[in-house]
Amino acid sequence: MLWLFGVQIIGLNYQSRYGEIDIIGVDQSALIFFEVKWRSGVRFGTPAAQVDWRKQQRLLKTAEHFLQAKPFITYQDLRFDVLALGHENRWIKSAFYKEDLIPEPGLAR
Repeated sequence: MLWLFGVQIIGLNYQSRYGEIDIIGVDQSALIFFEVKWRSGVRFGTPAAQVDWRKQQRLLKTAEHFLQAKPFITYQDLRFDVLALGHENRWIKSAFYKEDLIPEPGLAR
């Protein structure tokens, strides 16, 4: 259904040694990496809350792997979106940015 919003899907379940990206798409200006999270309830947190710092790091490394493997793909902007499904359906555009991913406390040197 993302095509209804102008997103063309160019990849599904892209895997690297770092992890997996559920959906890769492009719209008018951006290359978008989607993380899809589904939860039937909120007992263990919302679906969006499951995309924590470690998951964001894996997504970023997997996205970098994709870009190195597919240098012919052109884009003006790069986005990481989260599709949180289940109790509440939400499309969180620009859920995080590479620049926002600072080392976790206690891991900085």
